[in-house]
Amino acid sequence: MECLLVENKDRIATITLNIPDRRNAFNRQLIAELSETVFRIAVDSTVSVIILTGAGKSFSAGADIKKPSPFNTEIIGEHIDNTYKPVLVAMAEMEKPIICAVNGAAVGVGSAFVMNCDLIVMAESAFFLEAFSTIGLIPDGGMTWWLSRAIGYHRAYQLAIEAERISAERCRQLGIANKVVPDAKLMEEAYAWARRLIDKSPIALGATKRALRQSMNLSYNEAISMETVLQMVCKRSADYQEGIASFNEKRKPNFSGR
Repeated sequence: MECLLVENKDRIATITLNIPDRRNAFNRQLIAELSETVFRIAVDSTVSVIILTGAGKSFSAGADIKKPSPFNTEIIGEHIDNTYKPVLVAMAEMEKPIICAVNGAAVGVGSAFVMNCDLIVMAESAFFLEAFSTIGLIPDGGMTWWLSRAIGYHRAYQLAIEAERISAERCRQLGIANKVVPDAKLMEEAYAWARRLIDKSPIALGATKRALRQSMNLSYNEAISMETVLQMVCKRSADYQEGIASFNEKRKPNFSGR
């Protein structure tokens, strides 16, 4: 691959955006490689947890608008629907948890990819920047959906239009990030978190991800009904039987994901 590094070790797949000289700005090649990788890993039985990060000093500077791109033409909408949307939806719908290790600036659609992950750990020097308004555009890649749900309409609108840097610590305070760690500890913490997740039931992790994401679009009554269906899926699994057995036997469970 030209724009991506992928490593699969000990059931953890690490995906690294790897165009540091362009601050990992999204171009057609990067999107194509990321899409292929996400779809492949989603069905890879040797992967239980995914870590997404960036090479160099930035996570991603957003869309690469300095080179000729659909963002300089009339087909921007088609480009978003046909390139960004499939991979973002695949990330959201796969049942494997995705940890984003934000190593630097997360700008524009780069921040949308961060928000679309299930868990977010940021380096102290990292920050969010919604710079769309400075070039006469709106946040995309699902960012309006994520921001309004994560921090509420008024703060989301302010963040989206003011193009102000939002520090890692401020992201944590707002509920955008789960954790902030020293820069040098970022990947160490991401891997430690991933290893802790590997010990959990893949069935339960996947069902919980699906339940929480779907519940944001459901009524209270609908959410309870949806939980009931997913709870029965979990209860019929071998993981549930193992969980009960290990609890009664006072030992660590050995979940199989079945």
